[in-house]
Amino acid sequence: MSAYGEARAEAWYVYAVLPDAGHAMPDAAAILAGSAVGTIKEAGVTALVSLVPRALFAADHPQSKAADPAWVAVCAEAHHRVVQLATEAGPCLPLGFGTLFGSVDSLRCWLAENAGKMQRTLAQVGGQREWALTLTEDAPRHLAWLEANDPALRQLAATTKAASPGTGFLLERRLARERESARKHHGAAVAARLSECLAAEAVLVRQEPAQEGVAWSVLAAKEIGFADRIAKLAPSLFDGTGLSLRVTGPWPPYAFARAAWQEQSHG
Repeated sequence: MSAYGEARAEAWYVYAVLPDAGHAMPDAAAILAGSAVGTIKEAGVTALVSLVPRALFAADHPQSKAADPAWVAVCAEAHHRVVQLATEAGPCLPLGFGTLFGSVDSLRCWLAENAGKMQRTLAQVGGQREWALTLTEDAPRHLAWLEANDPALRQLAATTKAASPGTGFLLERRLARERESARKHHGAAVAARLSECLAAEAVLVRQEPAQEGVAWSVLAAKEIGFADRIAKLAPSLFDGTGLSLRVTGPWPPYAFARAAWQEQSHG
C-alpha cells in the first residue's frame, strides 16, 4: 500500500487509469466504507477513484484495518472487480491494491507528470488481455526422465550403482552434482525454447520474477482458445519430462501496467 500527499482524514483511492474520454463504466457496487466509484480527469487521462477514510489504510492508526486479512481480502476482491469492469469497457491500466493519494491536487499532479507514458501504454493494451504463463517442475519426475534420456547421466548412474562402496560414495557425490546441473540446463533450455515460441506468436511478453520455475506475462488479444494454443506451442518439450506449462487468464493488464508505473518512478 502507498500514500501520496499530506495527511488528511480522507484520501483518494485509485483503482486504475483510463483514457481521457474514459469509457462507459457499468454500475460498480460501492466498496471501501461505502465509497462510490468516480473519475478525475487530468492531462488527457482519467483516474478511476473512490474517496475513502485514510485511517482504514494507515497501519499506525487505531481504526486501521490494514492488518485484518479478512477485510483486506474483501477489499482486494472489490478492487479487482472494479478493474475488471473497466477493462471490459475499454483500455485500462490498473494500479495495485491500496494506492492512495492524500489530495486531489497531488493526484492531478501525478496524472499530469506521467500522462504521456500512460497514454502510450493505454494504446498498447487496448483490446488486449494479460495471460500468466508459468513453467513448473516435478523434480523427481524430471530427474527420472533425464536419467532415462541423457546418455552421460544414465551411464554415470549405472557406474555408480556397480561401484565398490568407497568408489561408489565419491561417484554418488558426483552424480548428485551432475543431476542438479542437468536439471538446470534442461529447464533453461525449455524456457528458452518457450520464449522463442512466444516470440513467434507476435505477442508482447515480459519475463517475471518467480519463486519457483520461470514465469512470463503475455499481452495478447482476448480470444477463445488462446490458452489452449499457448499450452500446445511445444508439447514435445513437456511430454513425460516432469516439466509443465501452467496458463491462466485472461486478466486485466496488471503486469504491463506495473511496468509502466516502474518506468515512471525511474523516469
